[in-house]
Amino acid sequence: MKLFKSETQKTVTFIIISSICLFMSLIQSVDELLHFNLSWVAIILCGLPIIKEADSKKAPIVSLTDRWATWIVVIALVSSIGTYLVTHQILRSVTILVVFCPCALVLATPTAIMAGIGNASKYGILIKGGDVVERLSKIKNIAFDKTGTLTYGKLSVVEYKSFCPEYDDETFLKILASVEAYSEHPLGKAITSYYKENNEELLDIQNFTVNPGKGITANLGEKSILVGNLKLIKDVDINLNKDIINISEEFTKKGCTVIYLSIDNKLIGYVALSDILREEAKEVISYIKSQKINPVMLTGDNKNSAQNIASIVGIDGIHPSLLPEDKMNIIKNLEDSKSPTCMIGDGVNDALALKY
Repeated sequence: MKLFKSETQKTVTFIIISSICLFMSLIQSVDELLHFNLSWVAIILCGLPIIKEADSKKAPIVSLTDRWATWIVVIALVSSIGTYLVTHQILRSVTILVVFCPCALVLATPTAIMAGIGNASKYGILIKGGDVVERLSKIKNIAFDKTGTLTYGKLSVVEYKSFCPEYDDETFLKILASVEAYSEHPLGKAITSYYKENNEELLDIQNFTVNPGKGITANLGEKSILVGNLKLIKDVDINLNKDIINISEEFTKKGCTVIYLSIDNKLIGYVALSDILREEAKEVISYIKSQKINPVMLTGDNKNSAQNIASIVGIDGIHPSLLPEDKMNIIKNLEDSKSPTCMIGDGVNDALALKY
């Protein structure tokens, strides 16, 4: 007895039975299936903005090769078909396709860019996308921060002194270290570390506030404390005698940074710190100049301190005593003058310039 009257009926029956079996298996694992599907939907939905952003950060050269590859494929197919219609030889037709293959063009450019990004990551350099690599090749200026960039940022205390009879040198240093303990700036860390080498106890500081590029304000009980450079001290109209100014100038000529502390608008004392130049800084600046790129220094430190480091490494363009917005404005002016600029920095004071 023949079960199926035709091959068509046999095929349809097989499809129906298979569908029922598949449906039953899906019902048994509906929870797992639903979880699987929802997971993939979530991944796709969350990934779309990332994919879109990644696509927008393609290097212009990659987008160009993608467009050319499309036309090359069309031309290759038309040429291959035309060759076959004329010669009726499939070997020649296939040869046209092989010769016109855009793989080298499409793959070589993004592969080179990815290799460059991967190689840079070995040296601790993170590159956001291929467009950054291409723009980097067109820069005419490189702006450097000083502390922590050209130097190690590991400052050491050279000297500290109290001007006020009410506070001896050790008490002055204790107050200053207690305030700077809340700071993330290399200067503050250096002062706190120096103090903690021989002491552990710090004072209780309240209302700690950082004024980027200027200094620190805080309270010690009912006393108002101000920590900053000479410019900040002058801005708040704290009295300075000639001896204090001479001391400041003497240290700055040596390339040191001088930090002052005042309590209730009365100058208490100062601490002088020096930084160590990075060993490779001079060589890097020399190489940059050999590539016809102009190095520039942007720093919040005083002119003498900046000049001291700049003269050693060989930087001619110096912009000292800058606030964060000043650094950003200099970068903006360079960009507006059609002089593409790269900013290199590591501190909070550099954030605006780096973002621009």
